[in-house]
Amino acid sequence: MIRKYIMRALLFIFSVLLVFFPIAYSAEFVIVAVVNDSIITSHDVENRTRLLFLDSGLEINSENAEKLGKVGRDQLIDEALQLHQMRLLNASVASSAIDSFIMDLERSNNLEAGQFRIIFAERNIDYDHFRDQQYIRLAWNSYLQGQFQDSGGVSDAEVASYISGVEARQGELEVRFRQIFLPYRSSLLIGSTRALGDDILSQLASGADFGALASSFSASHAVNKGRDSGWVALNFLDIRIKAEVLSLEVGEVSGLIDSATGILIIKLEGKRALGAEAAAEIRDPEKVRAKLVTQKLELLHRQTMHRLKTDAFIELR
Repeated sequence: MIRKYIMRALLFIFSVLLVFFPIAYSAEFVIVAVVNDSIITSHDVENRTRLLFLDSGLEINSENAEKLGKVGRDQLIDEALQLHQMRLLNASVASSAIDSFIMDLERSNNLEAGQFRIIFAERNIDYDHFRDQQYIRLAWNSYLQGQFQDSGGVSDAEVASYISGVEARQGELEVRFRQIFLPYRSSLLIGSTRALGDDILSQLASGADFGALASSFSASHAVNKGRDSGWVALNFLDIRIKAEVLSLEVGEVSGLIDSATGILIIKLEGKRALGAEAAAEIRDPEKVRAKLVTQKLELLHRQTMHRLKTDAFIELR
């Protein structure tokens, strides 16, 4: 509470300085949000909105610009929280790792090295803004990995327990799906989160690509958002997700699924009864370990972000 009063005082001082030194003020520095000791400007949001248009493939118009602007602002708030936490722990990523990751992104999009710079210049997107986003994404993933390992990771006993349960689950239904997760920013913004979810459903119904929308809108720790979950036993899913999945045919998209921390939209990619051949696929200890690591990291990400939002000073302007 004391920290929040201090931040309000600093914000007031900053506003006074802008009055007495107007030459330093421009549209680029209109503050749209304050997150702990960081500010987010309209320039930041404009760059992120252009990135989201490019990533999602949505039609460029004022209505979509307003919606994506809010999504972009929320992403920047999350990133400011993540960056603040990483600085407290001196967590970082080497510049060469960011460059390598961006080159991998270019290759995965069938682009030559350096083409992102050209594309962004054509779209009036600040390349450094994009690079900073990738830095935070990689550093946050590294931070979560470290926290995960410190907590014990996935034990050999957990892997063995999962594999030993495979035979007992013969005949059970397994599913594969992709998801879009929209977190509740606060109890006061649940309605706006649901409105965004409804809008995404409308775009999907009109033929928008699920993966592109997941990449733009989904809040996840994963570097590659919207990826396939892999085969998951139906009985392992949250009861609300399970009920929705049972009502879907392969290729169909769910409605809005409420959870304690946000809203899920799921696209069902596959269904199968666990038989001998399928069981053999998931007896590989390393594959099982990778599956459990992914599930635990996603849970750790959501829990950590919820805690950071609860403890932070966040003010929208």
